[in-house]
Amino acid sequence: MVLKMREGFEELTVAIDVRSITEKPAGIGVYVKNLVSSLAEKNNLFIYLFCLKSTPRSEINNVEWIELPDGVFFYLSALRKIRSLKIDVFHSPFSGLIPLFLGKKSVITVHDLIPQLFPKTSTLSSRLSFFVTRIAAKRAGALIAVSNSTSQDIKSNWKTNSPIFVTRPGISRLANSVEKNIVSDIGGYFLTVSTLEPRKNLGVLILAYLRALKENENIPDLYICGGGGWKGEKERLRKLAMPSNGKIIFLGYVPDEELIGLLKNCRAFFFPSLYEGVGVPPMEAALAGSPVICSNIPSLRELLHGIAFLIDPEDIHSWEKALISATNNPEWLRQLSTNNEVLSPISYSETASETFNVYVSTKNQLNTK
Repeated sequence: MVLKMREGFEELTVAIDVRSITEKPAGIGVYVKNLVSSLAEKNNLFIYLFCLKSTPRSEINNVEWIELPDGVFFYLSALRKIRSLKIDVFHSPFSGLIPLFLGKKSVITVHDLIPQLFPKTSTLSSRLSFFVTRIAAKRAGALIAVSNSTSQDIKSNWKTNSPIFVTRPGISRLANSVEKNIVSDIGGYFLTVSTLEPRKNLGVLILAYLRALKENENIPDLYICGGGGWKGEKERLRKLAMPSNGKIIFLGYVPDEELIGLLKNCRAFFFPSLYEGVGVPPMEAALAGSPVICSNIPSLRELLHGIAFLIDPEDIHSWEKALISATNNPEWLRQLSTNNEVLSPISYSETASETFNVYVSTKNQLNTK
């Protein structure tokens, strides 16, 4: 259902902070890029995209790219543009600084509460940014939570009266994919996909793999896809994986077209994260038909209960057992793959429609005051 705008304005004008779109976007960048493309198809909506000189751009109908300076001047320039362009609603997909000043005219997407719930896995800059967002959430016109789990975390940990809308990200990489994974009796490789950062808990998976390797030297190779990393996490993980003698392979950032093939053809997909706002990679793996073994945490239970095999993220022994079972028991993997048939993907068209409703609700609330 799409909400109707109150009488008094025919077209909704929205500005979106798209600095997270890069040549090799991470999770938030993928979310913003696909959301913008789908929002541009909406009638009665015009979008200004606040970007940097380095932001990659594409031709999109009903959209105008506005290049702003980097650093602190970005925020000052954005506030001036919002006033001069008479923008109805400003959407920040990751930062609270501009909403802190705009108040009810702003919408903030909250992906997770990692800096608050797992501060040791966050950088100082991300904790400071999160602190600002937490304050801005009290003044914003609306908050978008990417899952029921994130919505509950906000309600439990933040004191805010701003309305919270649950709007899940779509699954874009496999939207037009037809072929599914067929589990074979032998061979293949294990796969995990994530940025290289502490909360992704890849160290536990690597240690469990090394234990399983001692039990069975024919265990499939483990491919680790993902770029980024901080506090020397990439180097730490590579050093930890050295005893595997090359069986643990770091592929770095993998383009979408290659990643789709990896997701479809892996023997099993492992995801040991300590905390996620939504957890897109295991959803993508399940939609590709691959058996999924992932952490037993709220956001993943919400979407993958009864589909994936769930494990305590910090229980190395259980991850070791799962790796051994995935090596020796193809029938178990086939059963997990069968579970995937009940999974219903969310399209970015749905995400855009729900986000548009948030914009309209925010504008309508402003008009009543």
